[in-house]
Amino acid sequence: MLTRVLLPILLLSMAELPAQSEAAQKWRPPAEASLPEGFPQPTPPGEIRLKHYPSVRGAWVEVEGRLAGGLNAAFWPLFRHIQRQGIAMTAPVVADYASEPARSEAGRMEVAFLYPNRRLGRTSSDSTVAVRDSAPLLVVSIGVTGPYDLPTMRRALEGLELWLHENGGTWERAGSPRRLMYQNPTWRNASRLYSEVEIPIVPVQRPQRSQPGRGLLVVGSGRSGVAGLFGDRARPVGVLRRKEASIQEDPKNP
Repeated sequence: MLTRVLLPILLLSMAELPAQSEAAQKWRPPAEASLPEGFPQPTPPGEIRLKHYPSVRGAWVEVEGRLAGGLNAAFWPLFRHIQRQGIAMTAPVVADYASEPARSEAGRMEVAFLYPNRRLGRTSSDSTVAVRDSAPLLVVSIGVTGPYDLPTMRRALEGLELWLHENGGTWERAGSPRRLMYQNPTWRNASRLYSEVEIPIVPVQRPQRSQPGRGLLVVGSGRSGVAGLFGDRARPVGVLRRKEASIQEDPKNP
């Protein structure tokens, strides 16, 4: 019921929205490894989408120092962990930036190898690797091609920040950016590597006029967080085009 009440408020009308671009329709995501169970499909390059991720289990390593070297520093501890546990490799590899990569060369970040599903293994922690279940997450995401470096990520963040500025009356930032990397970074043609850059978001909370006996309706009330808006299943909400600042329903995810 909450979803039915909030979606018209948050997503406006989808009846007059433009069709998805032809290039996006033809694009196929890289398939070097399987997605974790329930993960939404990757965002086509150049598209901006709202995406809801389910709770997923992952092995995480925290890295502090130069952000550009964080992925390399985390790789071998994570790889040894999944080998010991007999966990199949999935895509993407996730990098969460506690330090803002748009403004810093050094700081703290966390890198994760995601488990295929939450039934495998158990949550735990040692001196190097922490296995934990993430909370469901709503993000604005942009598909990117290019090296897995900071300059490429910064260009993507500029597009997301512009979208947030243009849609500030509906959505607001709710956390630090992250990057989802789907391919082997040593691939010879780095300019064709695919990734997603994302910023967590939440609806802007705007109290509605109260009615006698019904209390005050606040956007985002009810069950907490993303699960309260969209349920526990992961599904992309739609395609967001920067120029139109609109939301298009994804026909593959009704």
